[in-house]
Amino acid sequence: LTSAQPEVEGALGGRPAEAIDLLNARTPVYDFAAPVMATGSSEVLGVVVYSMPLTDQLLRLLGAVGQGYTPVILANQPGATLYALSGNPADPTLSAETLPSSIGNQLGRSGGSFAGYSTVPRSGDTALALEGMNPNAGPPVLYVGVETPLSLFIGDQTTDELTVVWLALTALLVTWLLVLLFVNRFVRRPVAQLSAGVARIAGGDYGSDIPVQSRDELGVLAQQVNQMRAQIESNIHHVDAAVSRLDEVSRALTTTTAGLSNLESAVCAAAASLAGPHATALLLDRDGDGLVVRARSHSGDDRPAHPDAPPTLAEVDGIELSPAVVADVLDGHPTRLTRSRSDPAEGGASTAEVTLVMPMFYRQRVTGAIAVTGPEPVSDADARALSALANNAAIAAENTRLFEMERETVRRLRELDDMKSDFLATAQHELRTPLTAIVGHLELIRMVWSEADEREKLAILDNVELATGQLSDMLETMIDLSLVSADNLRMNRRPVALSGVVDHAVGDLQRRFPHGLPVDLKVDIPAGLGVDADADRLRQVIRCLLDNAVKFTDPGGRVTISARPSPEGERCIIEVVDTGIGIDPALHERVFERFFQADSGGTRAYGGMGVGLALVKVLTEAHGASVSLESTPGKGTCVRLDWPSRAPSETAAAGDGQVDLTASRQSQITHEPGSVTG
Repeated sequence: LTSAQPEVEGALGGRPAEAIDLLNARTPVYDFAAPVMATGSSEVLGVVVYSMPLTDQLLRLLGAVGQGYTPVILANQPGATLYALSGNPADPTLSAETLPSSIGNQLGRSGGSFAGYSTVPRSGDTALALEGMNPNAGPPVLYVGVETPLSLFIGDQTTDELTVVWLALTALLVTWLLVLLFVNRFVRRPVAQLSAGVARIAGGDYGSDIPVQSRDELGVLAQQVNQMRAQIESNIHHVDAAVSRLDEVSRALTTTTAGLSNLESAVCAAAASLAGPHATALLLDRDGDGLVVRARSHSGDDRPAHPDAPPTLAEVDGIELSPAVVADVLDGHPTRLTRSRSDPAEGGASTAEVTLVMPMFYRQRVTGAIAVTGPEPVSDADARALSALANNAAIAAENTRLFEMERETVRRLRELDDMKSDFLATAQHELRTPLTAIVGHLELIRMVWSEADEREKLAILDNVELATGQLSDMLETMIDLSLVSADNLRMNRRPVALSGVVDHAVGDLQRRFPHGLPVDLKVDIPAGLGVDADADRLRQVIRCLLDNAVKFTDPGGRVTISARPSPEGERCIIEVVDTGIGIDPALHERVFERFFQADSGGTRAYGGMGVGLALVKVLTEAHGASVSLESTPGKGTCVRLDWPSRAPSETAAAGDGQVDLTASRQSQITHEPGSVTG
């Protein structure tokens, strides 16, 4: 030891001193230097130094802290040096190292333990933990501690990042599982129960509630759905009852054809049903400024609905309406009355009865009323239904009266029609007999006068025969119309040659004009054209059309009858065209009505009964054909028949001996008025 050493220098100063030193430059020791003082004086005679090896103590500290930690000693002196124990236990030595700045900055400020972080060449990133030693209760003279690499605590950065990621994922997974369990327990299951309950309600099951298992929002929603279900169930019951009542009202109002009395009875029964059990309903009819009973009905009662004589209100179930109430009802105001009534069946106990009087309106006028009385008041919904019943009953009653009047009118008209038919049948019979006799006598007279060469008398006879023929034609037309009206018209439809039918019709027309036709007549019927018809009825149709055309065409005019097959070949188009006076377009639809005349002037000028075209339409439609009209006033008329046709082979196969389709007819009539050629 030398006086230059810190501990010796300190002891020479008269105070004890401590220091860490290396013996033989390899053995760490703890030196304690104490001054030797002269007795009774402060003079320092010398210094005694005690040295204690520290290697054994550091090895014991190494065994206590374990591998990975390095015991260190820090001397608290100028130029303090950190001595670290060698890592070789077999050759333990102390090595001096540079003191980290994080440790040096704390020397002198910390009297106890402290830690620091440093980077040293030997061990890289390390952490130091030191404990100060101050045996004299003064500043620490040295520090003993351990040094360890930071990698033992925090590892490398990649491992730390992966650890953080796995920890985060694990936390997320656990959180997700917890959320899933929570949702399943507190959300999904209640929502599924709520959804199933709503589905049951939507399917019409209103008898069971949705279980409420919580008081949260879903529980409140389930309670509200249950309340809604109960309200819907109540509304459905109410609607069913209303529908039942309306059904009764509908049945009551659809008895129009059963008569007024049945309608009134049905209305009373429906009103009593609306008022509830043990209720009485009266149908009241207006009689001036009062009301009389027309019908009554009692729930569960089989007494007659219509009394023999209309009683007063006081005579029917004790219902009494004061004149003021009657006047109020007749003014159109519904009235409610409540009164007490003693019931003998209950020992004379008093019971309350409620009466509702509902006015009946028809065209803004009160025509009567419906009064219902019972032990329970009528609800507002039933009152509205009763009001609808009253108003519709007023309309139905008036319609029933009109229906009965119309039915009576129809019955009377049918009687008159039957009388007319009987009269026509009798008149036809009575007229045909003398007409036949007249025709026979005229033929006899013609034979006699023809032999006597009485030309003037024969001319008069011609006029008489013409008039007789016209009368006979009208009589036959009336007979045909009567047969059609009675649905007794019979036809023998077969394939016929149209040219032969037209020939017969033209011949009939010529016989009505002994001195020749007053117009030019042109016939254009192709050879071999056949139709499906009753030959006699078709001839009658064509004769009527030709007769009308000649009648309404001035002398010297022209009438043309032509026919052609339709483009499809299944129909035959027959046209009768004249150059006559024409018909007003407004009257085209009416000319086919029975007994229709354009005007009285036309009737007087041209004559006729107005039944020819009506018969044409009936006979044409009976064949499955149609008739149409085109006409211009002053230019003429075209009547067109659309008739079913038959092929010549079918006509020939029918074996009609009266008509030969092979006979060709293509007539052009261009002679002077009064002549017809083929």
